[in-house]
Amino acid sequence: MFNNAWASYGPPDQPLSAEAAEDILLEQDNVNEAMWATAYSLVSTIHRHTQQYTQHMHESKGHVLAERERVAQHDKHIATLERRLGNIEIPPGFQSNNWRINCTVPSEEGLQVVPRYVRRLGDGKVEMLAGREAEESVYVAQLYLTPNYSSPLAKPMPPWFLQLLCGPAAGFNVLASASYALDQWAVHAEVLRYRENDEEHRVIETEVAELTGRLAVLQERLDNGRARLEAAEVPRML
Repeated sequence: MFNNAWASYGPPDQPLSAEAAEDILLEQDNVNEAMWATAYSLVSTIHRHTQQYTQHMHESKGHVLAERERVAQHDKHIATLERRLGNIEIPPGFQSNNWRINCTVPSEEGLQVVPRYVRRLGDGKVEMLAGREAEESVYVAQLYLTPNYSSPLAKPMPPWFLQLLCGPAAGFNVLASASYALDQWAVHAEVLRYRENDEEHRVIETEVAELTGRLAVLQERLDNGRARLEAAEVPRML
């Protein structure tokens, strides 16, 4: 029966698709025999797919158990860290970092970690504690803004901002207070740094102008003295 129905469709134990089963039924004269052969092949197909599905389910369960074990280990490790961190009180004057500072500091275990506690010094610097142990070393760092390179071209400073930044002290103090209130501490540090550099630049410009004037006076004196020496023919006297 199977050989007649499967003359052109391979061995009788070969899995059969639904499309192939339809073709067999349409081509066979003995529909009853073809139906039995087709049904057998379809059962074989279903059986093979069931075996594959069972195998995949077994493998998936193994992966799920392994992932659950990993998650349990991570949860245990996190719980241990939380218990350790929970026993550490915030030192006086410090506060939680909350990702204001992204640089890393050495922990007592020798690891590079993001500081848990920070304290602003008000001069563009910040004190940092790893926050993993009691009585840790305090680290001090300068704060700098990170340029945004995603923008194709940075916009120039507006005149009002530059006026506050470089102008009279009253306006600068307003700008400094507003920048200090921002969550991004590096902004206030950059404002202070720019003001400090601008003031030093002005002092040096004044000194350079004064030295340039003194240099011009000395050069004039040298020129006049040389002219008198030449006019008096002093070299001939010697």
